[in-house]
Amino acid sequence: MNISSLNDHTDNLQLQITYSLLLISVLLLSFFKQKQEENKITELKVSKLDNKLDDQKLELIKSQELKDEFLRNLQHEIRTPVTGITSIGQVLWDNYDKFTEQQRRSAIKEIAESSERLVSLVNNMVDLSKLKSLTYELSYTKVNLSELIYQRSEICRKIYLNDKELEFIYDIQDNVMVNCDKHYIISTLDNLITNAISYSHEGTITFSFRKEENFVKFNITDEGLGIPPQELHHIFGTFMVSSRTKTPSGGRGLGLALCKKVIEAHKGQIWCESDGKNGSSFTFVIPYT
Repeated sequence: MNISSLNDHTDNLQLQITYSLLLISVLLLSFFKQKQEENKITELKVSKLDNKLDDQKLELIKSQELKDEFLRNLQHEIRTPVTGITSIGQVLWDNYDKFTEQQRRSAIKEIAESSERLVSLVNNMVDLSKLKSLTYELSYTKVNLSELIYQRSEICRKIYLNDKELEFIYDIQDNVMVNCDKHYIISTLDNLITNAISYSHEGTITFSFRKEENFVKFNITDEGLGIPPQELHHIFGTFMVSSRTKTPSGGRGLGLALCKKVIEAHKGQIWCESDGKNGSSFTFVIPYT
């Protein structure tokens, strides 16, 4: 009886030890597996942080390049109209009585064009700066956008058309009322119309505007220089200028950036289509309420 009890006790003890060892093994495996998963997660986080740091480095490099480009553009764009105003103004002042009426009118016209270019640059910079502010709010009013398109087209033609032989075609739905910020919509229209005129030497500029469901759609198409297809996604960036229009007297790279900010602030979209050869087509849509 004693021997039997001892054997039973020994068997139970072995079972308990075996059970305990198994339990400890499971706990250890679970612990190491958890640690292994945590290490994997940590490695993934580190990898993501490394990628993020690389992206931030690239962004910093791009920002520095953008800043340098900004200063170069600013220096050129301000110097060109200011030089035109001051130099021609001085020549006109010194030789007013010697000039013919035609020469005086030509000098005054150049001063006016240089002034308009300078004002346009300053306005675009101020407006773009305001729209980049997180605290800026649009001032919404009811605007007859149909009439406004005609008005801005006429004004831009008088200022920028000069002696170009361009035909203007209008397909505009009458009396379309839109709830929008009139000042910024005018800036958008002026920039799009001015670009179409500036980069077209001949041919047709076509305007299209109408109401569709719960939004309005505006389009302006020209037969000018065109934009290479690979550049279409970048031309709305600040100081981004198409390679077809980057000339000594070329674009400032602010107008289209401002257009994009304005349209997005109105909860709309803007895009461009071009084959790089036969002109460009700019379209924007915004809600009309």
